Amino acid sequence: MWLEESQMKSKGALHPQRIPWVCAVVSISFLSACFISTCLGGTWTCCPVSWRAFQSNCYFPLNDNQTWHESERNCSGMSSHLVTINTEAEQDFVTQLLDEQFSYFLGLSYEKVEGQWQWVDKTPFNPNVVFWKVGEPKDYMEEDCVVLVYDQDKWVWNDFPCHFEMGRICKLPGATFDWNPSK
Repeated sequence: MWLEESQMKSKGALHPQRIPWVCAVVSISFLSACFISTCLGGTWTCCPVSWRAFQSNCYFPLNDNQTWHESERNCSGMSSHLVTINTEAEQDFVTQLLDEQFSYFLGLSYEKVEGQWQWVDKTPFNPNVVFWKVGEPKDYMEEDCVVLVYDQDKWVWNDFPCHFEMGRICKLPGATFDWNPSK
């Protein structure tokens, strides 16, 4: 046995126990290079595995059907909320993640006590930044929650009964890092 190891070393062969270490070092070097190139001169948002980053937030759509309250409870269990959409750019990003065959609950509901639409995370509701389907909201049969639906080749908001079951989109703030090497 000693003779075989001695011969391997003299011929320049790697010791079998070193092979996994060499692979690990090469992999870490490659990942570090990817990380550095991603971060150069900008902001980097870190999200949990399978979540998608946009600006400083992370998004996770789910197609399993649940009521609005079950959906919010599920998102809360992942330290997030049902999605709030505050800009056209955010609406465009979120809808790229979705399957056109499904509808998805948003974190927007109509609070009868307050008499207005409110986001679940307490973000102020801006009535000037909305993407309602034509003729909506109409509050037919207590449609107090909002879903994103694919209608006539575009994603739009529709008020919907909260007790119906739909997919959902969870949103959480990502860990952001600003990195500028020239500073």
